[in-house]
Amino acid sequence: MAAFENKGVKIDIKDDKLYVTIEDRLLFAKGRWEVSAEGLKALAKLSEVLEANPGVDVVVEGHTASLAYNGKNEV
Repeated sequence: MAAFENKGVKIDIKDDKLYVTIEDRLLFAKGRWEVSAEGLKALAKLSEVLEANPGVDVVVEGHTASLAYNGKNEV
């Protein structure tokens, strides 16, 4: 994951927990819902790390965009 740091991925360790933050700019173009090619690469690398560490508990958090997709709030 270190290859993606400063490119939209932030890695922190707090209270013996690993936090990986993937910025929306890496995952999505504005107003789009498809994951970008670079976002897919970052997610693939994260999945490799998680697969190599099966005892890791994972919590996924996210938010919705404030910009409507295709001028509508529906996909």
